Order: sequence, then structure tokens, then C-alpha cells
Amino acid sequence: MMSENQTLSAHAGRADRRPIGLAAILIIVAAFNVFGLIFGLTHREDFFTQFPRFTPELWAVYLLCPPVGIVALTALWFWRKWGLWLAYFGAALVFSIELYALPFGWHLARIFVSVGLITFFARRSWQRFF
Repeated sequence: MMSENQTLSAHAGRADRRPIGLAAILIIVAAFNVFGLIFGLTHREDFFTQFPRFTPELWAVYLLCPPVGIVALTALWFWRKWGLWLAYFGAALVFSIELYALPFGWHLARIFVSVGLITFFARRSWQRFF
């Protein structure tokens, strides 16, 4: 019983201020995810016209990626380790879809930059995650 109270007080006493770098990258990537979702919803036909490899099924999976990313970023904001794994899964899914459906280009670099920065800043504070 005593160790349970100590554990609770250890989490409660911990400052929940995130390092500025982690907070900034989480907010920026979340904003890009929201923008990507809105853009995808409003430009669906453009994607099908420009990129004929997109099928309606693939599009549905692709459109689920931004909400998955937002859930992952929210989990990281609240110090949950599983958020990093979910972010990796979402990034791998987006990379796979774009590698198949879109011409190879600079847009793939954004995935590596985002995941790299999230990993860098999250790992620097990894002891605070639970």
C-alpha cells in the first residue's frame, strides 16, 4: 500500500512542463496532421486525377492516417510511451502508401524529418514517459 502511494505521489509531484522542443514539434506536427486531413477531405478528386494508383480503399486508409497521428501526438503530450510506437506505425503506413501511389519525391522526406524530430525530443525526456 505504501509503495502505491509513493508511486502516485511521484507522478503527481513531477512537473508536467514539457521541454520547449518537444512541445513545439508535437504542436507543429499535429497542426500538419489537421491540415493534411482537411486537405485530403477537400481535394479527394484531385488526388484520384493526379495519382491514378489511389483506389477508394487505399484512400480510406490514407485518410485515417492523420487522426492516428493526432492520437499518437496526444498520447506523447500526456507522457505515454505507446504514442511513440503509434507515431512510428502511422508514419510507416503513410510512407508505404505514398511510396506506392505517389511519384517518388521530396514529400517523403517530411515523414523522416517529423519522425526524427519527435524521436529526438521524446528520447531526451524518455524517463518522464510512462
